[in-house]
Amino acid sequence: MDKYQFPGDPGLLECLEVLQEKVLNIEEDLMWEELPSTVVQTLLRAYSQTGKKSSLKTVLKFLLKKFYSGQDFLDGSALVRLLETIIECSAEFEKTFSKIHKNVFAENLQKLSIHAQGNFLVQRFFDHVTSTETFSCAWNELSGSLENILSAGYTGVVLAIVKCSVRLKFEQSTILQQLGTALHCNEELEQLAPACTKMMIVEKLEDDLPVHLHGSLILQELFMFSKPIKVVRSLLSMEGSSLRKLFSDPRGSHILDKFVTSPSVGEKSRESLVKRLSGEMVTLSCSKHGSRAVQSLWNSSSNKQKQVIVEELANDENILRSHQFGRYVHQCCAVSVWKHQRSEWNQVISKSQKTREMFKDILGDGSERKRKLESEAPVLKKEPKVELKIKDEPEEPEEQQESKEQSAKKKKKKKNKSYLDDL
Repeated sequence: MDKYQFPGDPGLLECLEVLQEKVLNIEEDLMWEELPSTVVQTLLRAYSQTGKKSSLKTVLKFLLKKFYSGQDFLDGSALVRLLETIIECSAEFEKTFSKIHKNVFAENLQKLSIHAQGNFLVQRFFDHVTSTETFSCAWNELSGSLENILSAGYTGVVLAIVKCSVRLKFEQSTILQQLGTALHCNEELEQLAPACTKMMIVEKLEDDLPVHLHGSLILQELFMFSKPIKVVRSLLSMEGSSLRKLFSDPRGSHILDKFVTSPSVGEKSRESLVKRLSGEMVTLSCSKHGSRAVQSLWNSSSNKQKQVIVEELANDENILRSHQFGRYVHQCCAVSVWKHQRSEWNQVISKSQKTREMFKDILGDGSERKRKLESEAPVLKKEPKVELKIKDEPEEPEEQQESKEQSAKKKKKKKNKSYLDDL
């Protein structure tokens, strides 16, 4: 659909009209099969992208009435996937979306949230809710069931709820409290950060447990709440070694990104994180994902915090400089300059930052620059060098020029075609 432009192409637009008639007269048994379901999903997305709202609305109403009046559709994966697309495409129609909530999800959210296929529908529903009223009704139905959902292993539902709360800026305090209750945290939520990252209740927490993907994503979203003070305190209460293990993990390293970039996390909290990681900076810098986390922390730190970081790194400069991943931190933080030419360190750091910002403004997105260079490249390749030499040569009689051209053609060898000829 990205390749073909429907607007302005009468053939393709006529195709959409024909497909609409076919869908409205489709046999009920066909929609239980994967191929017809995929075709209808593609048609709905085509309507959505081309702005044919009337046709989209007509097909949506037909499908909802014919196939989703009850809960039998959960037995067919094709109908479940079709309903996911219906939810996505109906988000722009408030009445249609409310009808889906009333007929499909209302009073069934708890059952669907712990269903092998239904949980994906619940996730898609929360991903596209635009009304705080609809979200409030849905959350009130699920608020007391978070522990059951987590214990069943459908953590994506909880992630979708938290993301929706961040997007709508609604029910954040109650969601935070209910999540803490589901993980058996106390009222101050002191163990929320480790329990969330491991997706495990407090009583069963162990250091050797792996970082849970959805747990990491949930914690990242919690830092985007309007008042995440309890979440921040929970993370900062973790030991330095535990934080180092967390930020060295491929799933946990992005938690630090959200922590330092969230507008709701203050300067003092970032300073406390630097202090908490004292003694762990070198080890963290010498891990694949930890080195990236240290650079992220460095880029968002104040000059005072940077001095604290580089002072610790300078004590083991040789280790950083010779390490596969540590050398990136060594270069980013100008550790060598700090250790041997400290008076020039501030100037080097400020110059590096200004250069980075300057090139960011000039180049912009790398993909755009690449496309621009590709479009300019053929123009630069077409400059004829032979013509310049001919202009500089003195004029010769026509007979002599013709004889030279004929002899040159005989002696000239046939060149292989170059890929540059196509440019």
